[in-house]
Amino acid sequence: MLEDLNRALDVAFGATGLRSLDDGNVAARVPKGLRVPSTDRLEARPESYRRDALPPGAPVGAVEAGTTRGWHHLVGDDGAVIGLDRFGLSGPGEGGYEELGFIVDRIVDAIESNNAYRRPAPQA
Repeated sequence: MLEDLNRALDVAFGATGLRSLDDGNVAARVPKGLRVPSTDRLEARPESYRRDALPPGAPVGAVEAGTTRGWHHLVGDDGAVIGLDRFGLSGPGEGGYEELGFIVDRIVDAIESNNAYRRPAPQA
């Protein structure tokens, strides 16, 4: 099941690990969240649902605490995909996300710096 985090639609943000990243600062800086536990489930939904979830013209980003494979075609050419396309770290889990770059500022900066952030939404 997909989970809409009921935030205002300024940025569409897909993540499998959004809860682990949400330290209170994400909600303030990334107003729209969509938790996608499985890209297959999102792709199985009707096109109209996907268009509403990841609207054309809105800045879109995805965060995956693993490979970015499978996200690029969902977020589009201008979407930001933050992930880990290499082996992770050994050691205690605490601090691992930070060391690998999964921090709020990096995620928000990546989404904001993409062309999608500057692209105007289509007029109705």
